Amino acid sequence: MSVQRGFWLAVACGALILTLATGLRATFGLFLKPVSIDLGISREFFGFGFALQNLLWGAASPFLGSIADKYGTGRVVAFGALCYAAGLAIMGYATSGNVVIIGNILVGVALAGSGFSVVLGAIGRAAPPEKRSIALGIITAGGSFGQFAVVPYAHILIEAFDWRMALTALALTSLIMLPLIPPVTKVHSVQPAGLPQTLRQALSEAIAHKGFWLLTAGFFVCGFQVVFVATHLPAFLADRGMPT
Repeated sequence: MSVQRGFWLAVACGALILTLATGLRATFGLFLKPVSIDLGISREFFGFGFALQNLLWGAASPFLGSIADKYGTGRVVAFGALCYAAGLAIMGYATSGNVVIIGNILVGVALAGSGFSVVLGAIGRAAPPEKRSIALGIITAGGSFGQFAVVPYAHILIEAFDWRMALTALALTSLIMLPLIPPVTKVHSVQPAGLPQTLRQALSEAIAHKGFWLLTAGFFVCGFQVVFVATHLPAFLADRGMPT
């Protein structure tokens, strides 16, 4: 089966969307110490907001994925990008810990709309079977690259300005996802149409599958470890005088 015109451009744009979506959230640990000091909140409270963000990301993903299937990937990713910008901006102008929680809630929803489940679903349906693995691999690698590349960018912003201006700049950066959406939505599905399936039916099928639970358990363990370290390690090192 031939590759659609613009397919690899869609793959590249999908990878860049995930670079931003996953990379921006990986920067939150850098803000733990300055935010907790300036707002007078505990690190546990900040960590709770970040944990809530991750739980919402997972809980909202099936529902936003279903909305993307019904109303279009572009609308959902755009919604996610706008929620991302709003959440980061709200945290940048926070005057209390409760506002930080609200910002994290918005970012959690944003990740569900602009993260792996929606972007991989769109490209996976458009990819010819023989190209699907490499296409999804490239997009997933974009998400991994974001967690590596965006953190130094955020650190430079914090050092050059302060945490509030840094979060505002990251909010503006998240809007770069918007012009990356059209190439992703222009490729159409090449998968054969199956029987219509509701969200409840899809969830029931997943829950009844052993592989779903094994995959979920693996991601839970991975996420718990990585997010815990990413949240608390920067402040821990700063406490011990590690030079910036």
